Amino acid sequence: MTETLYDDEYLTLTDQHLIIKYFYFPFGLSTTIPYKDIKKAGLAKEDFQLTNRIQYKSWGMGLSSVWWSMDMSRAFKWQETVDTDHLVVETKNGLTMAGCTLKSRKALDIIKEKLKT
Repeated sequence: MTETLYDDEYLTLTDQHLIIKYFYFPFGLSTTIPYKDIKKAGLAKEDFQLTNRIQYKSWGMGLSSVWWSMDMSRAFKWQETVDTDHLVVETKNGLTMAGCTLKSRKALDIIKEKLKT
């Protein structure tokens, strides 16, 4: 039985893994990533140097190696998109990274704590 540690419209964190919602195009299925498979997790702008609007996308891959979960507001915010917090997760065996809108930095704190253990 897994315990939910955090949940919002884009992301769910359990004691075993993180779930990015509305990830797979075109059906909006979620992706589940066990903490043990995560190489690095952080903020898109600060930790992964994604500072240009064209590196983000409403859903799918922009001009970066990040596959973004669905957030249609990303297409309409322009500069706000870069200034909004976004989570990026790099897996140990993946060629692309996963990204989603981050509603609260509390979620990132939980992930980083899980990566320490």
